[in-house]
Amino acid sequence: MMNWNVKCQKLWAKLQAFGKNEEGAITVEWVILTAGVCTLAMGMYTVFKIDPKQEVTNELSYIIMSNMPI
Repeated sequence: MMNWNVKCQKLWAKLQAFGKNEEGAITVEWVILTAGVCTLAMGMYTVFKIDPKQEVTNELSYIIMSNMPI
């Protein structure tokens, strides 16, 4: 059985190597950013009770009506 101090030293060395390795860091940042945007969007739907179908219908109606000649 290994000594506790030896186990800690090996674990610490692995953690330091992991911290220095920047491979995949950009991917992780984009995943976190995307999750944050999705969370904000879900929060807005919950707080403001926005109905996406109704909002799209309103926008399309406005576009159609604004392009019609008088």
